[in-house]
Amino acid sequence: MNNLKDATNTLTFNITAKDVEKAEINDKNHCVVAEAIRKMPGVLGVEVGLDITRVLMDDGYILRYHTPQGLSIAARIFDKTEKWELPLGRYSLHPPPPSMSLATIRKEERERSIKGNRKDKQKYRIKTGRNTPKFSTRHAEFAKIRKTRPSDLKM
Repeated sequence: MNNLKDATNTLTFNITAKDVEKAEINDKNHCVVAEAIRKMPGVLGVEVGLDITRVLMDDGYILRYHTPQGLSIAARIFDKTEKWELPLGRYSLHPPPPSMSLATIRKEERERSIKGNRKDKQKYRIKTGRNTPKFSTRHAEFAKIRKTRPSDLKM
């Protein structure tokens, strides 16, 4: 996905009654917002998510925008009721905030892969016998004794 990148400018679009009529329920590629954005020049495809909207441009790049909470909630309501709750008119998508940028996401993925896909390494609990490393055979014997019933131990 070398062609995926964060947007640098805002994207302003108009939602009309035609977009609401044309929209499909439970389809992130043909919802009201997607239909409105698709009309813009240079746009080949749109995928509207709850947090991130991806727009495929004619130059081959996929630009990531932050989906505003109001549009996100209105899209979910539309999927359930088939009614567009927001007024028709102009809306904008902004570039994703730094916490949702591709650089931050890739940095977190790199750190997790180094740590073994865990945010925090688990501590070993000797008392419960869980998440413990392999011990010598003496400790393994104690673990077996702990798991057996008193009636099984005949001396």
